[in-house]
Amino acid sequence: NMATAILLVCIANVVVDCVMTFFGSTANDACFNAIVTDQTNEHNRPLMESVLSVLPLFGMAAMLGVGACFGIPSNVQSGESLEEFATRMAHPWLLFFLVFGLLTSIVGVVALFLLPKDQIAPNRDGGYMKNLVYGFRPKAIKESPKFYIALLSFLFFNIAVDAFMPFYIVYFNHNIRVGEGAYALLGGQADFYLAMGIILGVSSLAVILLGAFMDRIGKLKLLLPSILIMAIGAILFFVSNNLAMTIVSGVITMTGYLLGTAVLGAELRDQTPKDNVGAYQGVRMVFAVMLPMIIGSSISTLCFRTNYTNDFGQTERLPDKWMFIVTLVAAILALAPAIWLIIKDHKDRDTVKE
Repeated sequence: NMATAILLVCIANVVVDCVMTFFGSTANDACFNAIVTDQTNEHNRPLMESVLSVLPLFGMAAMLGVGACFGIPSNVQSGESLEEFATRMAHPWLLFFLVFGLLTSIVGVVALFLLPKDQIAPNRDGGYMKNLVYGFRPKAIKESPKFYIALLSFLFFNIAVDAFMPFYIVYFNHNIRVGEGAYALLGGQADFYLAMGIILGVSSLAVILLGAFMDRIGKLKLLLPSILIMAIGAILFFVSNNLAMTIVSGVITMTGYLLGTAVLGAELRDQTPKDNVGAYQGVRMVFAVMLPMIIGSSISTLCFRTNYTNDFGQTERLPDKWMFIVTLVAAILALAPAIWLIIKDHKDRDTVKE
């Protein structure tokens, strides 16, 4: 029956997602981040981080494009039973995951030959458990205070991002793809792809161009503006009531998100001790990835005010504009450690000059 089917699908999704997250986080958040830190320096990191920050958006664009090509249905058609809808939906989704699974596997194999070999010998001093918790010890905080101040700002900044990012596509589907009222322009589906294309394209280009000059400008000079830009975008999202304003809000919000990610990512790499790069990736994963995902999305879910009945007759909370208030509050909280980081950086530079 339907209840059993839904339960089994949920269990299967959780299991598969845990497997994917384990290998994905090991490959990207731990190993790849350590490699990038080792292979870059203070002069080329701002541009590198700018490029890395926009790659997830390119991935999102590819996902939307492939989904459109496969014709993945989103609604039950008139006169169609739930069984027919499920059958019609199963095949394109199967192809979708096979394509992206195959692409990921190919990239992994190619990377084995393209990535440079490690020049740093593994640190085996102190045993595995000691190295595992090294970045969480008070001693490590005293040794690299600016790393942890930047990490604290990154924590609140990513809470602001994860307050809306997991629900971004659903929010646009509801407000734009439906094509109702002030949101209608070219037609539901066309409006959706038009909005996402403009937002992803303009914000990505802007951040890559800024990243090329970030080293000359000084990356920390862009930290406060990036947080404020994302906060302004969240306010505009909250009050937007038409397609044009929604697109402008999206460009501003995503530009602030990408720029802030590039600045904080580069600063974390600069402040990571060169002889212990791998040991600091764990604390970065916890405070810049795991906690923001849990806190940001959970608070937003509690703030949703719009109820929605899906095709299976279940009442759900639909992502709405209130998630951008969570983004705004978290962005404001991110300002305090960001200002602290800038002040400490100025003091350290003055000390070096003296």
